[in-house]
Amino acid sequence: MRYKFLIPVLAQFSEFKDLVDRIPNKSDLIVVNNHDNVDVGKYCIMLQSQGADVHWYPNNLGCAASWNIGLRKLKDEEEIDCLIIFSPACKFETTTPSDLAAAIADHEKEISEDFYIVPGPYYTDTHCFAITKKGVNAVGLFDENFYPVYFEDTDYIYRQKLVGSTRYTMNFERSDWGLNLGVTKDDRIWKKYINNAEAIHDYYIYKWGGEPGNEKHTTPYGAENTIQYWDLWRNAETILGGRNVQ
Repeated sequence: MRYKFLIPVLAQFSEFKDLVDRIPNKSDLIVVNNHDNVDVGKYCIMLQSQGADVHWYPNNLGCAASWNIGLRKLKDEEEIDCLIIFSPACKFETTTPSDLAAAIADHEKEISEDFYIVPGPYYTDTHCFAITKKGVNAVGLFDENFYPVYFEDTDYIYRQKLVGSTRYTMNFERSDWGLNLGVTKDDRIWKKYINNAEAIHDYYIYKWGGEPGNEKHTTPYGAENTIQYWDLWRNAETILGGRNVQ
């Protein structure tokens, strides 16, 4: 199995470095630097010199768009079979990211899955998960209207359910540094989420015709769209904070 690791990072340097240092081959790594932190920036320059694919967005793309950088490569590049995504909060102690990749590869030899979840101590799945080429071809990219964070995973899970996509839970040891390594580390982004939270929620209802767990639409916006379709909502200026998505 040919894979890439993707890590979107905000400001927390030490935990980000600890995670990346456990990946020996930096050419396996895609980093989305979503901040203007000087230490992170210097480290990313070093990673580039070692073969990592670093993308620079000091104003923060948000979760969905950051993940989509890797998913577009997974869809389009033949040499990648699986994208393994970590948040900077993801912590490995007795295992490594490479061990996880090997465990997924072993499972793929027996059963080809669409989506892998590696549960940790928190409710959210998206500190550590993986998508195969088969999975992204079935479900598509994450909807970037959910900006900067939250509901993008709920939306993706519902789309997986609609197409019958497989979700496999890995029995793999990992933990987390804490939930405060994401949007809450940057007041600018956290305030943007707080300001946009109601619009993000409203967009989910607009897209699926109901609250999570009570959706009425089986296609995006209740129209004749494929399950992969999303477009900028009419209130995208509010949701995306003025960010332009192509």
